Amino acid sequence: MSLSLTKSGDYHLTVYYDDTDFTGFVYHANYLRYFERAREELLGVDALLRLYKSGFHFVVKDLELDYRKGAHYGDRLCVKTVIEFDHPALLTCRQDVHRPADSSLLVTASVRLVTLNGDNRPVRVPMRWVSEELGVEAVHASSRQA
Repeated sequence: MSLSLTKSGDYHLTVYYDDTDFTGFVYHANYLRYFERAREELLGVDALLRLYKSGFHFVVKDLELDYRKGAHYGDRLCVKTVIEFDHPALLTCRQDVHRPADSSLLVTASVRLVTLNGDNRPVRVPMRWVSEELGVEAVHASSRQA
């Protein structure tokens, strides 16, 4: 019997001059910063601090990016994030950067985070933390309606 838990949200930002490279486009690595900020905002910085103080933390296991269009200085962007708690020790984050002004999809990402304990060993995601801090309740996959 598998569990499926999700949390989703939007993070809005403005592209600043220091986000761009000499061509005027957002430097490709800065999208990783945008994705990280969006995940932290969605999970909550205070909730992540409490998780860390309780002896757990997340690290990136792997990621995949697909660059489609570039953003420019002054663009207002929206990072849409869906976090799936679909494995005992992993979180899968599906993220997209959009430019609402012209409805463009700029970059997509799939990021998997692994949960580590204080000894940096993989462990199960603390479900009590997920429930209490994030307000996400477990839904048995077999009971979900299509």
